[in-house]
Amino acid sequence: MSLHRSAHARPPLKRPDTGADTAALPRFTLSGDRRKDHFQIDIDGEGVELTHAALKAFVKLIVARGSTGSGFVHVPRVTVHRLRQALDHAFGELGDRLIETGCREEYRLTLHPDQLHEHVALEPSFFELEELQVFSKDQAAALHRLCRILEPL
Repeated sequence: MSLHRSAHARPPLKRPDTGADTAALPRFTLSGDRRKDHFQIDIDGEGVELTHAALKAFVKLIVARGSTGSGFVHVPRVTVHRLRQALDHAFGELGDRLIETGCREEYRLTLHPDQLHEHVALEPSFFELEELQVFSKDQAAALHRLCRILEPL
């Protein structure tokens, strides 16, 4: 039995290089600011409003990228679509550059886990959102570990 590849065999899949474009990604600051059923995050100083579901998804993506092997996590497709739309509205094609699609409804941030601390900052007031069930106590602990916590003003 021969172990060589046939002429019709597919070449090995090349994994996407998720670190190549991350230097161009902006800095995110998550605060506890909210109004009219939306939560505000800052992207390079520009305010962007996210729905409750979009913010929950963003937090889930941050935590998964820093806590799981592959960083992929299940998030409903429509939620990721709306999160990408909000990011794109503020910064062009940021949504697709920041959020990578895996299989089916699996997504991950393109930031390398080591870059989360540099690119994601949290204001102390952000942790008030745990009471609104935007994220869990375990996710709050992971965010403390993975992201920069800003000093209160």
